Amino acid sequence: MACVIPILPQKYNSKEESISGGSKSITIKKDVAQGDLNMTFILATDRYASEITFIIFNPDGTILLEDGPWEDLNSDGITVREYDFVPVMVGCHKVEVYDSYGDGINIGYGAGYIKILNGAGNEIYFHDGRFYSKATVMTKVDAVGIMDVNAVNISIAPNPINDKLYITGEYNELQIISVSGQILYTVQNTPSIDVNHLAKGIYFVKIQANEKSCVFKVVK
Repeated sequence: MACVIPILPQKYNSKEESISGGSKSITIKKDVAQGDLNMTFILATDRYASEITFIIFNPDGTILLEDGPWEDLNSDGITVREYDFVPVMVGCHKVEVYDSYGDGINIGYGAGYIKILNGAGNEIYFHDGRFYSKATVMTKVDAVGIMDVNAVNISIAPNPINDKLYITGEYNELQIISVSGQILYTVQNTPSIDVNHLAKGIYFVKIQANEKSCVFKVVK
């Protein structure tokens, strides 16, 4: 999956509150590339946080944000970790939460969960933490923020593009659109497109699959 190029480093805040016979609050600051879209990822791990990690992937498959594992709690309970950050690309972001033991984060050692909030603070996704080795969600981000989850599981590469644009995943229709809104290409379920004669610049790739759509911004 591919979209906008990162520009400058930016800080994100990770707020962690442990709930198990008391509470604590700490703030962690890390670097995330500059963008213009707000997003909040909330992960509540159960007692065995040492088994849990997560990765949020950019639309081009590179890693936007990752964290874990963490220390276990001394007793059953949850630890809520909240990450406020800025996606660097327009398009479909993949969020994956992993459990190395394979029993999820909500089977009796604490009622763990996963949430995604948009820039307005509205909850657009909730997972009850009941999974095995991996929980996956696709989040669709456009120029004004996160618009949808579980949109389309499609990836495009490379970005910047050169002579060919490669598409991974099944789709119904793909359009390459100029910044002025002109549709330059329309193809159906083709694994690659020859874009050699496109002028250097910025383009939008709109993909429709299963009555849903996702838009990527690419550079040539």
